[in-house]
Amino acid sequence: MHKAENHLKNKSGILFVENVSTLSLAEKYNTPLYVYSESRIKENYNNLFNAFKKYYDKFKIYYSIKANDNLEILKLLKN
Repeated sequence: MHKAENHLKNKSGILFVENVSTLSLAEKYNTPLYVYSESRIKENYNNLFNAFKKYYDKFKIYYSIKANDNLEILKLLKN
């Protein structure tokens, strides 16, 4: 199983993101609701970083706020 699949699971027809029920999140916060996986974001970033690290000694990864301006995600990527 690919690592990324561990972040999303279907349990009896209910989607779970990192073991949190999206149904319970929708009931608590209403919909539409955007749910992100911190582990998946970190995994994707590390995969991208490692892909370039093979070829370049010094490089930077930039992220466009236009893509997503969620402050918590921006903090996560900054760190």
